[in-house]
Amino acid sequence: MPPRPAPDLAGRRDQVVVAARTVAEAEGWSAVTMRRLAGGLGATQPVLYSVFDGRRALVDAVALEGFDALAAPLVRASERERRSPRSRDRGLIVLRARRDSNPQPSDP
Repeated sequence: MPPRPAPDLAGRRDQVVVAARTVAEAEGWSAVTMRRLAGGLGATQPVLYSVFDGRRALVDAVALEGFDALAAPLVRASERERRSPRSRDRGLIVLRARRDSNPQPSDP
């Protein structure tokens, strides 16, 4: 029997983060459980725990991904126009517009 390929933990991690964010956006953070996510992904809870130490680590990962997505326009603006007040203002406007158009549940 050939050896099993190593699991793609990075890919699995991304899937779990997306699934958690989707459930949280639709139903709130209280609906995000490792059991529910595992079932929805066709995995077992131990697989999820091999990627995340627990629910808190998963919530943190979702938050960090969100911060990265919000920061991306600011980083791009910064790279285009280093230290330009106009660029900084534009980045803040984009950041605020995204925040206001996509409010997140505040009950992690």
